[in-house]
Amino acid sequence: MGFFRDSGAVEGLPMLLLIGAALAGAALVLAAGALRTTSDDACERAALEARESLRVRAEALYSGGAEGAEDRVQVRIPGCAAHIVLGALPPASGGAPGEREPGVEAGNLYYRLQNGATRMVGSTAAFTGPADGPPDERRPAVLLPGGYTVVLRLVRLGGVFYVHVSFS
Repeated sequence: MGFFRDSGAVEGLPMLLLIGAALAGAALVLAAGALRTTSDDACERAALEARESLRVRAEALYSGGAEGAEDRVQVRIPGCAAHIVLGALPPASGGAPGEREPGVEAGNLYYRLQNGATRMVGSTAAFTGPADGPPDERRPAVLLPGGYTVVLRLVRLGGVFYVHVSFS
């Protein structure tokens, strides 16, 4: 009990409590930032895995399939992804892609996250969409967040083979 009898120690107590609270608050902020970064990384990894599973299966179909051949792939597009696009380059505006010239950009896949980050990769397969309609060589396939059974079908449009991406 000597602490409370020492008037200098008692007078310094509020300052010690204030410093302790500031240090605890700083530690909490750093821990929350680290958790958010880990969560963002896991979500981006899920978007990458979805894009890559589609790319790998489409390339196998494109390189060894005959017209009309198809494959079904279960994918889950995470909520952190704004969309996954097959058959286009990311527009500079940051939105979803529009029409393209037939065959131009058809061998590109990318995903865009809600935070605006975009990751793109090329493919040996050429893709066409729309995902919700018949094949159109001017339109890419756009997948929004959610779970899908994606149907990859090898089609010929204008003498060129494409992998049409649709839902089952």
